[in-house]
Amino acid sequence: RQVITICASDARRRYNSGMNPTLQSLFRLGITLIVTTLLVAPVSAKRRPTSPSVANLRQQVVRFMTQETRTGTSTGAQILIAAGSRTTRAVCLGNTSPNGKTPVSNETKFCIASCSKPLASAVVFTLLDQRKLSLSQPVGSLLPTFESVTTRDGTPTRGPTLRELLCQRGGIYSQSDRPTATQMKAIRDFRLTLDQSVDLISQQPVASLPGTQYSYSGAGYCLVGSMAEKATGNSFETLLQENLCRPLEMKNTTYFPKGAGGVDVATGARTKLMVPVSLGDQLRLPLIG
Repeated sequence: RQVITICASDARRRYNSGMNPTLQSLFRLGITLIVTTLLVAPVSAKRRPTSPSVANLRQQVVRFMTQETRTGTSTGAQILIAAGSRTTRAVCLGNTSPNGKTPVSNETKFCIASCSKPLASAVVFTLLDQRKLSLSQPVGSLLPTFESVTTRDGTPTRGPTLRELLCQRGGIYSQSDRPTATQMKAIRDFRLTLDQSVDLISQQPVASLPGTQYSYSGAGYCLVGSMAEKATGNSFETLLQENLCRPLEMKNTTYFPKGAGGVDVATGARTKLMVPVSLGDQLRLPLIG
């Protein structure tokens, strides 16, 4: 397969509209960090020619990100392009912060924001294999405050199951649906512990009856992480390292880059949001959600 992976830290949240529609869909996301992987049709095992369309797309990506970095729209970027198991091209552009002078390198760590959810799910499924969790398990079996929950109109209902949380059908509030200051604090104040985050989430009404509606919820994934911690007695960072990162030799992947001794970290855009990696030792909340 042809794989193109981009890690980019944008500075002004402005994107050029005069570009390939595919690239527009990549760079108009409006998030501080963009991580995109494009998978193109497999090629022959005997010979691995690069198709003209893929080659053209690769050129456009590199050209576009080079331009955006030079103009200051993007602070910096890593671009990795591979064919099969071989890396065919790696490009590092710009600096790790808008006002810094440290260039992006192959070792620079980027926050992947909500792209961490698939990693969290993979960790949870290793625990399912170990029979430490069950998809049908109610949240309340490990987090008693969720044995019974109430809707916004005060109607009592059951708490969600692990399956419903993983499928974004747990009824937990969504950060994209006019959240309150307290609801945002629970998932974006990275000085909180996961237990403190879950405590705040438990005080919020559910947005819908569990299992009935899809609603993208970072708070729901915080509950997933907490369930994993309670079921095993380990922190989610420990579970990530033991069940996923070490077996796959993902040596630079962590929820706490400063704690891992890493100093080469992209801090991202000029933003009003709290930037996790800028908190240093105050960073306590793993970005599960």
